[in-house]
Amino acid sequence: MDDVCKLVSGNKSTNKYGDVIPGEKVETEVFCKVMSVKRNEFYQASAVGMKPEVVLEVRQEDYSDETIVVYNDIEYKVLRTYPVGKKIVELVLTKDIYATS
Repeated sequence: MDDVCKLVSGNKSTNKYGDVIPGEKVETEVFCKVMSVKRNEFYQASAVGMKPEVVLEVRQEDYSDETIVVYNDIEYKVLRTYPVGKKIVELVLTKDIYATS
């Protein structure tokens, strides 16, 4: 793993009216490896209106189901995760942070 990204987590709460209130964001810097988006995955995602742009591999022990990743100062949403063996998880990312998972 020869690159660095930030995994972003944040707690959310609801107020007395039921509105979701975002909590403080916590960024954790971890090592990662950049992978290419596989052709098959790109076309399958495009068919349902999503555009996978970056695939990063991170250590399983570093990843805690975060939904936002910052890589090269760009904020991405995690479209999908895929375990690669027992120690690595592959994160498929899109720039459209409002995309549905």
